[in-house]
Amino acid sequence: MKKYGALILGLALSWQSVEAKTILISDIDDTIKNSHILDLKDKLLSPTYTENSVRGMSQIYEIIRRQYADKGETLPFFYVTNAPWKIMGKIHTSFLSKHGFPQGAVLFREDLDNKEHKVETITELLATEKPDTVIFVGDNGEKDILVYNTFTSDAKYSNIKFFTYIRMPYYSVENKESLALLPKQEGFATSFDLLLSWVNNGLVDAQKIVSDDKKSKDEIDWSASVENFIVNFTINLADESETEKHGVLSFPHWMDCRDVQVPNDSLRNLTDEVKMFAVVALDTVQKRCSTAARPKVEND
Repeated sequence: MKKYGALILGLALSWQSVEAKTILISDIDDTIKNSHILDLKDKLLSPTYTENSVRGMSQIYEIIRRQYADKGETLPFFYVTNAPWKIMGKIHTSFLSKHGFPQGAVLFREDLDNKEHKVETITELLATEKPDTVIFVGDNGEKDILVYNTFTSDAKYSNIKFFTYIRMPYYSVENKESLALLPKQEGFATSFDLLLSWVNNGLVDAQKIVSDDKKSKDEIDWSASVENFIVNFTINLADESETEKHGVLSFPHWMDCRDVQVPNDSLRNLTDEVKMFAVVALDTVQKRCSTAARPKVEND
């Protein structure tokens, strides 16, 4: 495999070349980090805001990683980004480590003139890893919708089962730089509704508990189960201010997720105990995604 301009998240981790049945390919900016990449000012300042993680994304990535490991399967993570290696290499890997994302290869763009970096990188990943299943996670701010569709619509890859999830922080009707979903793609606004999709698509077991032995007995392990995560997410979502722009947030003030519709029946595979919290979170997400972006925060 060629050199990608890649860093291995976790410093001491060696990237195994053993072929895995399932791999997860994730974007970074506006997918797991609130970068506001379609705003020129925020795009330029984004490297300085390493605190701007999308609430809960690292936790649900850890949930799915643990559940695969508990089945005796490796779930490799590949963070494929258009961010330039020379500028964002250390910044993005520091961000991923700081917020506890699963270890994996971080694949940057080396040539700023290369508009096909993601397509070329994913093409080589599929050829090298030879997966049976691919989980794509991206956003509608740049070209992830088109990039992922390149593979899911190609008969050459008909032997691979694809799941494509697109975070929708931009409203495609009003923002001409953003894109609407294509067939076989699922939109999401927050880590909560993405996790619900994983549960309903059979990628994550809502009943399974996989604790981290490194956690102390007095420390709640929010990534141990879907139930733990939903309780934590609901509590923290209620504390978010409507004018916040920086920090760990589900809804930065600029986000306009009116393209997202989270159906009420998305809670169908949860236990009654979890649903008490999930109903509250679902209601908040539905209300937030029924209105336009919040007023601009001044003096930022």
